Amino acid sequence: MDDLLVVFWIVLLTSVLVSADICFERSGFFTPNDTYDLNRRLMLSSLPSNVTANDGFYTTSTGQDPNRTYGLGMCVPGTDARSCSDCIISSSARLLRNCTNQTEGIDWRMDRTLCLVRYSNRSYYGSLGMEILRSENYTRDVQANMTDLEITWEALMIGLIDQASSLSYAAGIRKLESSISHVYSVVQCSKDVSLENCTHCLQENVIEYRSCCRGRQGGIISRPSCFIRWEVYPFLDLFDNIAPEKDGKKISTGTIVAIVVVPVVLLALGYALWERREAFKAFTTDSEFPYVLVRR
Repeated sequence: MDDLLVVFWIVLLTSVLVSADICFERSGFFTPNDTYDLNRRLMLSSLPSNVTANDGFYTTSTGQDPNRTYGLGMCVPGTDARSCSDCIISSSARLLRNCTNQTEGIDWRMDRTLCLVRYSNRSYYGSLGMEILRSENYTRDVQANMTDLEITWEALMIGLIDQASSLSYAAGIRKLESSISHVYSVVQCSKDVSLENCTHCLQENVIEYRSCCRGRQGGIISRPSCFIRWEVYPFLDLFDNIAPEKDGKKISTGTIVAIVVVPVVLLALGYALWERREAFKAFTTDSEFPYVLVRR
């Protein structure tokens, strides 16, 4: 029965978290099929190919003031072109369907990968957007020691935010000490914001977690400029090549090579010295020629 409940909550949250779109009313409204709407549609239709052709991140504008539309599209690093394009297409279609007359909309979408699509009638490039778009979580607490969960979650986030401070993106896994479960998480910032603002935005999401989602086994917190999601199961295809962290540290390939090679080298060296010593002893015992050791 418990297993069925876990599956139920996973399916429920996955359906909720497929997309998190917001249609802002702060920037005003447009009349459907007017010049602004046509520019918006044109920009969104060209976004998938432009994003995939520009290493997963693209900003643009279409039309002339006062009907200019500013657009942004982004996929997480390492996403293949097909998955990225499909995610951008789905996100754009959702914004067109849901934001029928709002001049600003944003959508963080999870569709085999994580992507972001944003449009507005104002330039927002480089501006830090801190409004909370989504702050959602399982209503089911994780089946693990609560202190362990807190320590594991916080340690994982510290490491991921540190990575994102130079890359704007990070994904990682960390095992819970009190169970066989792991915590999986991805953090992403919009690449138009500075790395300093990226760090600040993600840190604010951690603060939000402490008030909204402490002890929950999964959820998302998103703002216009940053996004985090965590689960107790792998989601999307973001963790295939990531080893779990233990005590906040990953064992790199170089470390593994050193661990294996160094003892072998030392063993070989010791054996060579032993053979040399034995040969020397044999020589001093069996040699017919006397010798004198001279110290200088």
